[in-house]
Amino acid sequence: AFARRRGKDAAVTVVPRWFCALLDAGGGSPVGPAVWSDTVVELPFGPPGGTWENILTGERITAGPRGGGAALALAELFGSFPYALLVEAGE
Repeated sequence: AFARRRGKDAAVTVVPRWFCALLDAGGGSPVGPAVWSDTVVELPFGPPGGTWENILTGERITAGPRGGGAALALAELFGSFPYALLVEAGE
């Protein structure tokens, strides 16, 4: 994951490492809870409960609490597509 903030704007890029090792036997993309289980990516900024939009898919995800900050569940983030470019979503 790679995150940047400038003023009030923030973006987070999330891609899996070792992508080939995550492919299933049929070559299917590594998506969903069966692949990601309880894996999370911790956010360097933003509170738990903040909403992020994946501009590649249009999907929205809400950050959950983790330690003293916020995190995104990869099972949800990579539910249908194995990459994410997130921006903070205004409500």
